[in-house]
Amino acid sequence: MQKNLQKINNALQKVDKIYEQIVNITTRVNSIEQEMRTINQTCGEFHENLQGMSNVFDSVKEQTEKAGKNMQELKNKFHEMESTFKSFKLNEGQMKSCPSISLT
Repeated sequence: MQKNLQKINNALQKVDKIYEQIVNITTRVNSIEQEMRTINQTCGEFHENLQGMSNVFDSVKEQTEKAGKNMQELKNKFHEMESTFKSFKLNEGQMKSCPSISLT
C-alpha cells in the first residue's frame, strides 16, 4: 500500500512539474504575442511615416522640376534680351531701333 501511495505521489509530482512547464510556456507565448502586437503597431507607424516622407519627396521633386523649367525659360529670355541688345546699333549715343521684349 505504501509503495502504491509513493508511486501516486511521484506521478503527482511529475504532473505538477509538467503543469509548471505549461504555465511557463503559456506565459512566454503571451509575452511573445504582446511583443508581436507592439512590433506590428510600430511597423504600421513606420510604414505611415515612410509614406509621408515619400509624399514629401515627390512634392519636392515636382517643385524642383518646375523650378528647373522656370530657370530655363528665364535663361532663354535673358539670352534673347542679350542678343537683342547686342544687335542695337548706336548712332551718336542714341539707339536707332528698340524692339519690344515681353518678360512674361
